Amino acid sequence: MQVHDFGTDAHGHYFLVLEWVDGLDLGRWLDGHPKGALPDWTHVSHLALQVLDALDFAHRHTDDQGRSAPVIHRDISPGNILVGAHGHAKLADFGLA
Repeated sequence: MQVHDFGTDAHGHYFLVLEWVDGLDLGRWLDGHPKGALPDWTHVSHLALQVLDALDFAHRHTDDQGRSAPVIHRDISPGNILVGAHGHAKLADFGLA
């Protein structure tokens, strides 16, 4: 998910402004399919590739001097994969560790 802004408010509380994803998490998306019916394999593989691209991007992160500074997710789960209304996957909840 894209971070649009971050900072502290007037009371010194930290905040993040994140991209809005109009859709469901992967668990709810899968639950929305009829019992016993599998979702379309091409769509599932497309979602998986998007999640893998997000992880690759995070793991290749560099600092301002170009040094490796990977971001580790720690909780890849259906609840943290958002499926937008147009079928695009977004990896959420990187946390603030």
